[in-house]
Amino acid sequence: MARMNNYGDYNMGQGYNWERMRPSSNMDQGPNWDGTRTTTDITRIEIYSRGAIETVKVHYPNQEFSTFPNPCANYPNYSGGVPSSYGPNKIGAIKVGDWGANVGNQWDMGPVNKITSIKIHSGAVVDSIEFTYLMNASIQSTPRYGGRGGNPVQIDLKEGEYLSCMRGYIILNYLGLPCISQIIFETNLGNYGPYGKGSGVPFALPVLEGKIVGFFGRAGDFITSIGCYIIPN
Repeated sequence: MARMNNYGDYNMGQGYNWERMRPSSNMDQGPNWDGTRTTTDITRIEIYSRGAIETVKVHYPNQEFSTFPNPCANYPNYSGGVPSSYGPNKIGAIKVGDWGANVGNQWDMGPVNKITSIKIHSGAVVDSIEFTYLMNASIQSTPRYGGRGGNPVQIDLKEGEYLSCMRGYIILNYLGLPCISQIIFETNLGNYGPYGKGSGVPFALPVLEGKIVGFFGRAGDFITSIGCYIIPN
């Protein structure tokens, strides 16, 4: 059974490799009331995955720790999977994901002040997506990410409404390509979707104490992956 240790990681029996995620003693900030010890704040997390999580890198000030297998000279044939970075950006959002496949062209709208509308083209799968948003008191729009097919639907968010969850399905082979086969958006006021017929592997990002303020991913003829920027309430 996996058990959470005092450093916030799971000890799955990997021994030495998971021990390397613990900061050195010169970063120790002293004992807590319950006898545990608090370390310096984590500044960044990188997760490498290809369907399953393969490597996790945890960054502290002036130090970096990796789980097994560590993508280094000892593993010359190890590609390390696809990296996703988790860390604060200039407006305080956290980049989470993406879900899907490492196929297609990268797209990234970045974090914004408020997403005001989402336009989705879908049929059997999610063909494309585009966003209108407020940034620095200016209304702006993204390009249409994805292909030219699908039936359009537009979500217009109300005043005070914000995105609180994204969920859907990933299909591994649609016309020879992996892609997002269905997507649903939830807000503090209601749900929108589903868009796409949906099949394959489910994914979800519920944000319990925050909101979604941006999206990124990959696309070709369809949306092949999608991730989010989130900020706490």
